[in-house]
Amino acid sequence: MQPFEKMLQQLPVVVFQLQLLDNGLITFPYINESAFSIFEYTSTEIISDSKTVLSKIYAHDTYAIKRIIKSSLQNMHSIDFDLRLDHSKRGIIWVNISASPEKVGTATIWHGYLKDVTKEKEQFLYLVESERKYRATIENSLNGFIIGRDGAVLDANRAAIKMFGYDSLDEMKQKQRTDLFDDQSEEYQKIRRERTINGKARGEVRGIKKNGEYFPCIMFSNFFTDANGTSNTINSFIDISEEVEAKEKLTKNQQLLSQAEILAEIGSSEIDYKTGKFLWSDGFYKIHGLEPSGEEITDKISAQFLHPDDRYKIALLEEAPKKKVDHLELDSKIIRADGVEREISSYWKFTYDSEGMPLKMYGVVQDITARKEQERLLKSLNNELVSKASKLLSSNKELERFAYVASHDLQEPLRNINGALQLLKEKYKDQLDDRANEFIDYSINSSIRMKELITDLLEFSRVDNTVVEMKDIDLNEVIEEVILTLAPVIEREQGKIKIGKLPIINGVHTQIVQLFQNLIGNALKYRSKERLPYIEIKTMEEDKEWKISISDNGIGIDDRYYDKIFVIFQRLHKKYEYNGTGIGLAICKKIVENHGGSIGVTSKVGIGSSFHFTLPK
Repeated sequence: MQPFEKMLQQLPVVVFQLQLLDNGLITFPYINESAFSIFEYTSTEIISDSKTVLSKIYAHDTYAIKRIIKSSLQNMHSIDFDLRLDHSKRGIIWVNISASPEKVGTATIWHGYLKDVTKEKEQFLYLVESERKYRATIENSLNGFIIGRDGAVLDANRAAIKMFGYDSLDEMKQKQRTDLFDDQSEEYQKIRRERTINGKARGEVRGIKKNGEYFPCIMFSNFFTDANGTSNTINSFIDISEEVEAKEKLTKNQQLLSQAEILAEIGSSEIDYKTGKFLWSDGFYKIHGLEPSGEEITDKISAQFLHPDDRYKIALLEEAPKKKVDHLELDSKIIRADGVEREISSYWKFTYDSEGMPLKMYGVVQDITARKEQERLLKSLNNELVSKASKLLSSNKELERFAYVASHDLQEPLRNINGALQLLKEKYKDQLDDRANEFIDYSINSSIRMKELITDLLEFSRVDNTVVEMKDIDLNEVIEEVILTLAPVIEREQGKIKIGKLPIINGVHTQIVQLFQNLIGNALKYRSKERLPYIEIKTMEEDKEWKISISDNGIGIDDRYYDKIFVIFQRLHKKYEYNGTGIGLAICKKIVENHGGSIGVTSKVGIGSSFHFTLPK
């Protein structure tokens, strides 16, 4: 064996010559013994039968090697590619083939070498797979990741692009560190210093969105060196806007709750049965006359504020969890730290574990001193009011009785006076001068008016004093009865009355008849001299009541007198203009109010009036 041949046989790589004949057959004119470790065939076996090598090529790579050889043949350029082989012991192995073509007559021969690159390939594939997994993890992470160098953005995942409000990675790559962070803040500078020393750092910083809006985030920053030895930073971010907002809201709510407790003189307390610890709110301290402090509260400190008369209630609180009580309400007196005695109301809630053992006791305490005092005062005032109301009721009953008796008893002497005056006029009319007869007529008219006043006063007093059972009343029938009673007046005044559909109400029949009779009678009495009387009665249904109106085209009422006309004996006209005593509308008001309704009027002088009242359904 020649020295050169000996050297080729001892090389750790497979040295070969591959020949492609005109008929398309592939042969190996030469291959060294190193081929055995790769193909599991000796060089002699491979040279005598090339199919031994071809049978080892991984099936999926057969087409690729044919394509590569064909391309090299056409262009006569070198080949360098990786190929997979089936090895009986090692499974799939990777080899790298490097060869150059040469024309020898009509054949083409490739001179080259082949080496086992399985380990390198596996490492490369592992790195590729790791990179793929890493990229997939980063891309699908909810946290934002940014790779930077010298303040510029090299790469970022979708979460970071969205977090900072950008539309694409390319857009974000155009930004610098100063565009993305409040890098002048103390916390950001602190992270940079710590990262320089330790290679990594963590802290809370303020990010800047594309629209200029600031947002809080937690930043994890690390140095790493790439394959080229260049130092880069990889930064991970967690947007904590919601947490910060929730924390601020919680703090604000706690402050509001604390203020509300103080303003309402309410305090809260918590007792942990497992640890024995007491917790008091600021309001609880204030109620007891103390300033909130870090001093640990104990059951002894809590109990010392109770008034001696209420110390026994401590036992009630101690026994409650033993009896599995759900809650307990107590009113007690305390003596504050400043010696002032106060009254408090407390509500205590007990919780238990699955075995029935007490866990915690929650308490709410309110200073009710002022309320207890609004209560004692109100009770005193109420008693005084009840006493005065009783006296007033008795006085009213006596006045009503007096008015009734007086008006009833005055009827007889008034009739006697009137009768005597009538006889005097009839017998001595011719014997008296005109002046005397005028006095007699004046006295007779006064007695008649006196009789009317007494009669109306008697009627007014009967509205309250008459006890009559209320029943259903058809107002349509009431109107028929009233019109029949007023028929002579209606005929004389040539009046017209338009009546809508009226409801059935619950009331006192005689009083309801009197109500409509007074109102319709007034509409006829206070008619306009320029037109015939026209009266319209309407009903409007509301949720809980009926609203009834009686409108006319009479002389009308000045709005200054709307309230005055419902007061007893109040008249707007001279007695020689319109007769009456001024009691009719006062009676109407009393009847409506006795039935649980209200009455009012709207009017225009010279146009007419509308009296409207309500009656419950």
